[in-house]
Amino acid sequence: MLDRARLIQDTTDVIEILTDTTQIDSKIEKINAEIVFLTEIINKLVKENSKTSLSNEDYTNKYEGLSIRYKAAKSKLQELIEMKAYEKGKALRMQSFLVHLINPKDKLKLWDDKVWILMVEVLWFTGY
Repeated sequence: MLDRARLIQDTTDVIEILTDTTQIDSKIEKINAEIVFLTEIINKLVKENSKTSLSNEDYTNKYEGLSIRYKAAKSKLQELIEMKAYEKGKALRMQSFLVHLINPKDKLKLWDDKVWILMVEVLWFTGY
C-alpha cells in the first residue's frame, strides 16, 4: 500500500477534527454555571419570601420566570449531553475503521485514487 503511514495519520486527523467536542464541552460548562446560578437565585427567592412579606403575585411571577429559565437550561443541557454522546459514538465507529486500516485482514497491494474514492463514498453513505 502506497503512503500507508500518511493515510493512517490523515485518517486519525480527520477523526479528531470530525469528533471534536470542545465547543460542546464549553457550552455544557456555561449551561451548568447558569443552572447553578438559577438554583441559587431560586433558593434566595424562596428564603426571602419566607422571611418577608412579598406579595403572592410578585413571588409567583418571579418564581415562574426563574423556573422557566431553569427548565430551558436543563433541556439545553440534556440536548448538549446527547450531542456529545453521539459524537463519542461516531468517534468509536471511525476508530474501528482506523483499526482495520492499521491491521488489515486483506492487504491491499496498490492504493490509488479509485480505492480512496470508494472509501470516501462508503464513509459518506454510511453516515460517518
